[in-house]
Amino acid sequence: MQPRTLDQIIGEINSTYQPQVDSLRKQQTMVPDELKANEAALDAKKDQGFSDIMSAARRRGTGVAFGGIPLADQSKYLATDYMPALANLRTAATQKATSLEDAINQIYERRNTMGQQIYQGEQSLAENRRQFDANLAFQREQQAAQERQAAAAKASFSPSLGQAQQQVPQYLGNNDLRGHLAYLAQKEGNQNAAIALKYVGNDGRYYLDPYTTNPSIFKALDALGAVNTWKR
Repeated sequence: MQPRTLDQIIGEINSTYQPQVDSLRKQQTMVPDELKANEAALDAKKDQGFSDIMSAARRRGTGVAFGGIPLADQSKYLATDYMPALANLRTAATQKATSLEDAINQIYERRNTMGQQIYQGEQSLAENRRQFDANLAFQREQQAAQERQAAAAKASFSPSLGQAQQQVPQYLGNNDLRGHLAYLAQKEGNQNAAIALKYVGNDGRYYLDPYTTNPSIFKALDALGAVNTWKR
C-alpha cells in the first residue's frame, strides 16, 4: 500500500478543521453590519446631543446664531464626543476582523502541522517496510544461493568418495580424493571442500567429536558425503 500524499492527508483531516473556519468566516461577515448598527446608534446619540444643546441654549437665551443653532457648542460636541467615539467604533471593528482572520490562520496552521506529522509518520513506516522487504529478499536470495552451492557440491561427488579421483582433471596430476578437494577449493572456491581439506583423508573419512565440534563443520562435511568415524 502506497503512503498518502500530503494533499490527500490534509484533504481527509480538513473535515475536522473546516467547520471552525466556517464559523469564524461567518463572524467576519457580520462585522460590517455590527459597525453600521453601532454608527447608527452613535448618530442617534449625536442627534440627541444636538437637541440637548439647542434646548440649553434657548433656556439661556445666549449663544444662538444662524436660525437658533449654537454652532460653537455643536462643534465642541463633535470634537470631544462624537468623532472620538466614531473612531473607536471603527478601530474596534477593524481589530475584530483582524483577530478573526488570525484565528482562521491558526486553525489552518494546526491542520497543516497535523497533516505533516501524519505524512512523515506514513513515509517513515513505508521506508521501514521497504527496508524490511529488501532485507528479507536478500536473505532468501543468499539462502537459495547456499542451497544451490550445496547441491552443486553434492552433485560433484559420487556416493563413494573413494571414486572421486575419477572426477579430477588429468592435467592436474591429482588422482586422489584430497587432490580433488584441493581443486574444488582453490579453482572453484568451494568452501565445503576447503573445510574438508582440514579433516578428511583420502579414504573419505574423518574423526571429530560431535559434542565439541562446531556444527557448521559437520554440515559442510556431510554435504560432501564424508563419513565420521568417531566413537565414544
